[in-house]
Amino acid sequence: MKGTKKLYMVIATLAMPLVAIPIPVNVPGFVKTFEADGPLSVSTKLSDGRNVLEIRNDGFTEVVLKATFADGVKRVDRIGRVKDTSCYTGEFWIGPGEAERFFQGDAAESPLPPISKMPLFAWGWPFSVSDALSGRYMEVRECGCNLLIQSVKTEEQARKCLDAAVAAGIRLVLHWGEPRKNPQALLPIMDHPGLAAHYLWDEPNIKKMPEIGAIARNISSVDHTHPLYMNWFGILEHDLEKWYGTTSYVEYLETSIKEIKTDLYSLDVYPVYAPRYAKRPFFFRGEDIHLRKNWYQSLELVSSLSRRENKPFWAFANVVPLRCHKVWDNPIPTLGHLKLMQYSNLAYGAQGLQYYSFRPNDDGGMCIDIAPLSPDGRRTPMYDRMALANREFAARAHVFLGGKVKVVRHTGWKVPQGTTALAVGDLPPFVKEFDPCASDLVVSVQENDGSGIFMVLNRDPIHGASFKASFKDGTMRVDASGAESAAHNGMYGLAVGDAEIFMFKSKGE
Repeated sequence: MKGTKKLYMVIATLAMPLVAIPIPVNVPGFVKTFEADGPLSVSTKLSDGRNVLEIRNDGFTEVVLKATFADGVKRVDRIGRVKDTSCYTGEFWIGPGEAERFFQGDAAESPLPPISKMPLFAWGWPFSVSDALSGRYMEVRECGCNLLIQSVKTEEQARKCLDAAVAAGIRLVLHWGEPRKNPQALLPIMDHPGLAAHYLWDEPNIKKMPEIGAIARNISSVDHTHPLYMNWFGILEHDLEKWYGTTSYVEYLETSIKEIKTDLYSLDVYPVYAPRYAKRPFFFRGEDIHLRKNWYQSLELVSSLSRRENKPFWAFANVVPLRCHKVWDNPIPTLGHLKLMQYSNLAYGAQGLQYYSFRPNDDGGMCIDIAPLSPDGRRTPMYDRMALANREFAARAHVFLGGKVKVVRHTGWKVPQGTTALAVGDLPPFVKEFDPCASDLVVSVQENDGSGIFMVLNRDPIHGASFKASFKDGTMRVDASGAESAAHNGMYGLAVGDAEIFMFKSKGE
């Protein structure tokens, strides 16, 4: 279209800052303002009797678009769901080959996603009690999560928030101070279907662990059903004594297991790093991205302890940019980086996936700028990425829930610190041949309900990967939608963060 070509040529000459662009005459009148920092093509299409505006990125880097629309304009998100644009911040991140679609007119709200059987935890304290009681928990459910932390001060607040959680189809990890001193306070609510767990602590120091252990015993003396939730640091590189209370990470974990009796372990490591940058927020555009060197070592140790103690563990991905390191920053994760973090957690046997943090906060000067929800509670592009990833994890949850890790191995010219290189003897019997094609891969062999699981993940945060494999007859491939089909012999390609999963159902193997 004539207007499309004109717009593309104008934007292609722009520098990085967002610049307002004259809206072409062929664009529907419901577009009020339009700003972008890179080349975009614009077209209108007639669909179901409506003029649908499509804004596409045909380039090679992500483009940030800011646009405002007339009242009542709907957006078709990346999963194909329809939502009024008023719930968004007006900023959209359009990756290479991606498109945004908008239209004006009546349309039914899209159905809610199915509730995942795997815990998908929107971490942080995003909602006040009044927010919770006004229906804001639906933001969690529509993002594909089923768990949330909620702070309350009274039994009445706890009961009302739990009621609201059930109405939204989620459950709560309850942060309530009274039961720590008086566990009998739990009696009126501990059988509530909206209660998932009791919050204990986040990243405790060893010196705090005896006190936390006493709190855990208090709560468990009354409620034997719900797990106690506490989260561990990963391996740190600096100021170990300050954060752990010891210079040994193993001592930190073992002391926690000894002092604090919980039925659930949790680990946070935010591994995708970029050079320190001055201007925030930071968007990935192919810069020097690398993985934290001790990330997989942290997963190795916690996964091993989880198997030894026969207790499940959950693990994190960040959905906010962070400044926690002295030299490096965690940029806004791409969808590929988000999947890389969470599939790595699943490869090591995580039984729940967590996201830090669902809404931004100052949080000790860590520069949390962009979260799935904005400070005023509207949806950002990170919300879409999280929803997309959750749809995939929920579809494949049956592969991992209840599974047992046999081995996790790595390929590539240099395997990560604290891990083991793949050997032929590590392959399960149903994998006849496997060639990693010199790619940086994570290979996880698991068992679940009599089935063998073989998972191959691209751990390169920038480049695609490939591998070649052949399988025993009867081996099934579980695709990103959860559908199963016969695995083919030959080459497989993996984008950043992608995982191929194979399953062999047999009584004897």
